[in-house]
Amino acid sequence: MRPILIFCFVFLVGMACRAEESALMPEIVLKRIDALGARKAVNEYIDTPAWATILRGIRSGEPTWLKVFSKLRAGSDAGASEDLALALFEAIPAKPFEVIPVISREYHETTNQVCTFTFEAEMPAGGINRYLSRIENALRQAATETERKIAAECLSGVKATREAFYDDTNY
Repeated sequence: MRPILIFCFVFLVGMACRAEESALMPEIVLKRIDALGARKAVNEYIDTPAWATILRGIRSGEPTWLKVFSKLRAGSDAGASEDLALALFEAIPAKPFEVIPVISREYHETTNQVCTFTFEAEMPAGGINRYLSRIENALRQAATETERKIAAECLSGVKATREAFYDDTNY
């Protein structure tokens, strides 16, 4: 009987952690950042299940999660900064017209520079070609003049990246 009780306890604790993690909404994180300050908020979240939820949210490219990125970035250093940046760059194929302006603003780069990738920190899942193709497909959805301008400038950077990495084993 005792092993069953232990299993049930572990299972329930795991479910509670998952429920708490999935309940972490960007608005809650923003309020926490405002209450603690960016650095303390980063220190509170990093190396917890909540950090994975935050990074997953940023990867979605949703506007409120992009605000979380900007606020947390202000208080991050080293590993946290890298985690946040990688999550943001992974969001480009999902929402390029929302994400690219954030990257441009936060890192003081042109759209062309944002989309000329070096992959210094990490290779994209599925390889370079797949990542660039996903971005190109998303950019084809440009509907406004502003989006078409972002798409044209970004595609120029993507083309340069393809040329630079064409012979790379990760392509």
